[in-house]
Amino acid sequence: MAESEGVAGRLGRPIADWTDPFDLDVHPAIESGVAGLPVLPAYVRRPHDDVLAARLARAARTSTMAILVGESATGKTRACWEALRALPEGWRLWHPNAPDPAAAVLAGVGLCAPRTVVWLNDIQDYLLAPVDRVREEVAAELRDLLRDPGRGPVLVLGTIWPRHWNTLTEYASPDEDPHARARKLLAGTEILVPKRFSPADLHQALAASRADPRIAEALEKEPDGHLTQYLAGGPALKRRYGTASAAARALMDAAIDARRLGHGPLLPRSLLLDAVHGYLSRQEWDTLDGDDRWVDEAFRHVTDHRPCRGARAPLSPVRPVPGEPDDGEPRYRLADYLEQTGQAWRRTVPVPESLWRALLRHAKGGDLTRLGRQAQRRGLYGYALRFYRAAGESAPPATDAMLWAGDLLCGAGRPDEALPFYRRAGQGGDPYAWTRAAEVLREAGRTGEAFTSYELAAAGGMPYALTHAAEMYLAAGEGKDASACLRRAAATGDAETLGRVGELLLECGRPDEALEVLKAAAEAGDKAARHQAMDLMEDKAALAWLADLHARRPGDHGPESDVPDTFRVATRRARNGDLDGAIELALASGSANPGVLRTTARWLEQAERHAEAFDRYRRAAEKGDAGALRSALKLWPAESRDEEGVRWLRALADAGDAGALVLAVHELMRIGRGREADAWLRARTSAGGPRDAAALRLLASLLHERGETAEAIAAYESFDGDLGVAELRHKAELLRAAGRTDDAVACYRSAAERGDGDAVWQVARVLRRGGQAERALAWLRSRAESGGGEAALRWVIDLYLEDGREDEALAWLRSRVEEGDLAALTWLANLLRDTGRPEEALRYYLRGRRPGWRRWTPTTTTPARWRWRRRC
Repeated sequence: MAESEGVAGRLGRPIADWTDPFDLDVHPAIESGVAGLPVLPAYVRRPHDDVLAARLARAARTSTMAILVGESATGKTRACWEALRALPEGWRLWHPNAPDPAAAVLAGVGLCAPRTVVWLNDIQDYLLAPVDRVREEVAAELRDLLRDPGRGPVLVLGTIWPRHWNTLTEYASPDEDPHARARKLLAGTEILVPKRFSPADLHQALAASRADPRIAEALEKEPDGHLTQYLAGGPALKRRYGTASAAARALMDAAIDARRLGHGPLLPRSLLLDAVHGYLSRQEWDTLDGDDRWVDEAFRHVTDHRPCRGARAPLSPVRPVPGEPDDGEPRYRLADYLEQTGQAWRRTVPVPESLWRALLRHAKGGDLTRLGRQAQRRGLYGYALRFYRAAGESAPPATDAMLWAGDLLCGAGRPDEALPFYRRAGQGGDPYAWTRAAEVLREAGRTGEAFTSYELAAAGGMPYALTHAAEMYLAAGEGKDASACLRRAAATGDAETLGRVGELLLECGRPDEALEVLKAAAEAGDKAARHQAMDLMEDKAALAWLADLHARRPGDHGPESDVPDTFRVATRRARNGDLDGAIELALASGSANPGVLRTTARWLEQAERHAEAFDRYRRAAEKGDAGALRSALKLWPAESRDEEGVRWLRALADAGDAGALVLAVHELMRIGRGREADAWLRARTSAGGPRDAAALRLLASLLHERGETAEAIAAYESFDGDLGVAELRHKAELLRAAGRTDDAVACYRSAAERGDGDAVWQVARVLRRGGQAERALAWLRSRAESGGGEAALRWVIDLYLEDGREDEALAWLRSRVEEGDLAALTWLANLLRDTGRPEEALRYYLRGRRPGWRRWTPTTTTPARWRWRRRC
């Protein structure tokens, strides 16, 4: 329930008034036969509680955000509940969650006053809203709240599962970054909550168990440390699922799949009932009671919390709070623990057709957009389009859904049908949609209508669209109209737009006008335009203009570590043969950028000014420029290279320079001090040293080259630091050379799990050569099914086909396609074609290809808002 304004217009309620932890979504715990126990088990503090306490202490002084990141039922929300008690009197708590979490934040955050806790349990519900604009606004509003001293101090307190955290915080690309604002908001806020209790935590839990039999039972049943999961009923939920009747399990599977496809947490009863038959075999369906008594029995099973001993049942009925919309339809919430574990169980299981149809009938609002995306990812473009259409009708303007629908239709060669969707999105406030409409009209030769769409995009906040209108007119040979567009674009004053106008004027052979526009773009802050303007001027004019520009805009000059603009002129001089002039400008810039230092050193070396070149190579190397290391060593005075040069390299290596480490060892070996190199490397890998994994790899390589492979392996096995991917692979190769195949496989697996694609294949290769073909295949399938990419997919198919198991390969590929693996779609179609099944192959080709049989993978991330980036 969203907490409305309280006394004196403030949001939320005093923290002391929050007495029921379940109002804030704390998991209920298992019950005990002992009377008089509190509703929650005794709390066992763990290290993350200390980190959270420090954040709360800071919140008393300045606005702070803390997000607990952990799997389901690991104690995240309980930790937040316990921490609230440390806040001083006068603090309030606001829990925005109805009628829609994101909308509740946007509606109330402007009223947030000092000393307020903003409680965002499951923060992904706020920052992964189905509409781009809404989720971006939520992130922006929360960030503004935290940075506004007039409204502070406030504490934003939230929880999230790791997979949602990764979605929000991982960088996508410069052109596709749908969660940029959320990433900035969340940076540095995470507090990791482990899945298991450590030995020290278990010791504290043992002390708490003397007063709370629930803790004692959890310790007995989960000695490996999964206490919070047991207390929240995790094992009971698994048993409830495993012992359910076919109909009851089908209800739970339908709920799990609906959630993993993007339906909201409240699942209508009619949705589950419409989908359930797809989860039952024909025999199971036929044996159900004809009078539908099985429905009541199945729902009784999945909603009965008694076997879970007070914890949440697999499906919990949700009763609307007074004031919330209520259409009379019963709704259920899937237990968090079952949702997370069930999604893992069913990750590779195809979604039945019955669920897609039920979702189309019953889903509403933003859920429809999410469901459309999931259908699109699975190559079910017909369903995707129907979901997007339904989103436009259910929750207009649904601009993202309209854009995706337009892109799908364009990709299918149906631009005339795409146009109304783009226009609806544009009318809903998305200027990018007008540019898409303009491109469709432009391709159709409808220039006047295209220009109108470009104008609408510019009026909506995308002035750059006018430059595309100019390009359109130029391509049509209508120079007068193009010039008018360019003038209008330049008049907007937008830096990037001005830069593109300058480029187009250059392409039209009007360099003088281009120079003036590019200068204006540079004045507005466009760095690329500044460089282009410099390239159009003589050296003297460019330097004078730069000096004037930097005097008026000192912030554009950048820090000392940046490449100075004058260095661009210096590079031009060097390219034209004026080496002395280039050196003069480079030295005058005083830049400490390592690339500038190295380039200047190279020019000085060419001019035979070796002492100055050596100084700059050395400085560049000390700033981390790997290319300057060898150059500095080459110019090192011969009389001191063996002593001072080695000492310098060792100092850089001690500071963390891996390239210096390698060079230092090579230098020591060159001058006959191999024993010293050995001793130094051993010291760097010892327990009392820096535990340098790169030094360990070097040491092991030296030992192996001398025929001491066993000692090299022993060095790895005695190392108690963290091995990187390169070290794991090297150790695996040594173990293979020593005939220790199982140990080599374990090392390759570790490297593969850290992202080493080649190690994935090495595991399979070693297993297969050792006569363990099924283990090799199971390994590759697990990697392909967990996002290992098209390479892992190809390797699985290769192994199947090598053994003549075409039908198994096809069955596996079909399951991958239904799970949404678009790479598998093409492989499946090709394999069906090559095995003489052209009709079935054609069906799959048509699911993922444009007319003309060109491969097409429609966008499945946020619709690309043109970033209007230009190559410098």
